[in-house]
Amino acid sequence: MSSRSKTLSRTLRGTLLALALLLAGCGGVTGAYSYEEQDPDGGGTMKIVLELDSGSKATMTMSGSDGLIGGGRMIMDGTYSVDGDKVTVVMGGDSIVYTRSGDKLVGEVFGEKIELVKE
Repeated sequence: MSSRSKTLSRTLRGTLLALALLLAGCGGVTGAYSYEEQDPDGGGTMKIVLELDSGSKATMTMSGSDGLIGGGRMIMDGTYSVDGDKVTVVMGGDSIVYTRSGDKLVGEVFGEKIELVKE
């Protein structure tokens, strides 16, 4: 192989690698997703933030005002895995499977369907 062919081959491989990394970053689930709900009876607001980092670590923060969650904040750490459009979050031995839909994760938490929207 000539030196020009080797240079072209290296350039092509480098370009393909950069493109693959770019596409992987665009399609990833890492980031923060949130959901907020107002109690219809005027009992306050509850907010859930799910943070997914690039190392498969998940952190869920639930905060509430007034009587919801005791008016405080609860933080849980866990892990997550991705299989196609399914994102499985495991915390404290319990797992929640979310379905990825654009910039949303749709799942069921405490018996209620919620949509976490990427921030």
